[in-house]
Amino acid sequence: MSRILVVHNEIPFPPRHGGAVDVWWRLRAFAALGHSVLLCCWRRRGDAAGQLQAELAEHGIELASFTRRRRVGALWSHRPPQMVSLGLRGTEWRRLVELGRAFAPSWVLADGWPNADVALALGAALGRPVVYRSQNAEHEYWASLLASARWPLRWRIALTAGRVRGVEAEIRAKAIAVLEIAEEDAATCAGAGMVGHSIYLPPTWSGVAREAERPPTWDVLYGGNLWAPNNVEGLRWLLEAVVPRIRERVGTFRVVVAGAAPTAAVRRMCAATGVEIIADPEDLGSVMRRAGVLVNPVLRSGGVNLKVLEMLAAGAPIVSTSAGARGLPAAVRRVLTLADEPGAFAQAVAARLLAPATTDAGSRQHLLDDAFGHARVASAVREIDALCAQQTRAR
Repeated sequence: MSRILVVHNEIPFPPRHGGAVDVWWRLRAFAALGHSVLLCCWRRRGDAAGQLQAELAEHGIELASFTRRRRVGALWSHRPPQMVSLGLRGTEWRRLVELGRAFAPSWVLADGWPNADVALALGAALGRPVVYRSQNAEHEYWASLLASARWPLRWRIALTAGRVRGVEAEIRAKAIAVLEIAEEDAATCAGAGMVGHSIYLPPTWSGVAREAERPPTWDVLYGGNLWAPNNVEGLRWLLEAVVPRIRERVGTFRVVVAGAAPTAAVRRMCAATGVEIIADPEDLGSVMRRAGVLVNPVLRSGGVNLKVLEMLAAGAPIVSTSAGARGLPAAVRRVLTLADEPGAFAQAVAARLLAPATTDAGSRQHLLDDAFGHARVASAVREIDALCAQQTRAR
């Protein structure tokens, strides 16, 4: 079995957004497969590290956490601000290296690009290879976020969008392998001249698919974080361009938006259109199971929309844009109804409201296990171990 030291830029539990969900499910898969796991991450002031440590220990995962700090030099650094805030110096750095030596990892996993500098330095200090987990073709994704962002968030995104390309190219070149969340990302980065040994590893799923509740509590539901610019943009499109067209076809129906950290703009949109918000639900999956139709209206996306896996497990019919289905295997895409124009999207939703369809939880569970199950994680770990062994023999 491998010993995997994971470096991540935030506490991934509870998993309230897609990036944290991806990390949390994969950590649990590593441990369930029998690998030893040490998670090194950063907490914000007020985070209950002791509670997290107890939660992780239940799953066989060790924890070392550090406090994220604002760095004065972030504005003029050549690195994105997210990376600068993770800098470890003096006692903190020595503590991390000591923890790493005691753990003696087979390899270090930089889970996301903000951790790249720390993970690469730690790998060098320990004499161990570094693996990079990519959640997007970052240079393309951040350019897309910048295009959809509004002030005052736009200037903050611009700082990252202008600097992330160099970081992405560097970590891909220095890592022994890149765990790609979507095959499209590998092709995009290769086309941009970025080198690296790609291993396809989609998001990991270990949950249970269930039947949607009948009758549903609400008719149409969007579930996802309510602060990311692309999600806010897609929600605006749904509420302003699609929902009125659905009402023309079916009359009165109940629309609910559920997710983490709704922005003031989202609250205003929902109030103006008579849409209910469920802010920061403890269990988004249970909220989704109470919907008649689930929608994913994002117009721009990178990597894989993790919310689609939760939608599949919730049991209700799903209507999505093509962007929302980006990175999904063909077998999964066939379960979704895809529409990119407001009229077509509205027609697809209305058809399912007027003629409610049942779904087979068993077939969805099989689909989720096949496309996103632990077997894919096991295969990726074996390939990484083989690369590490090959590198050791070549020395």
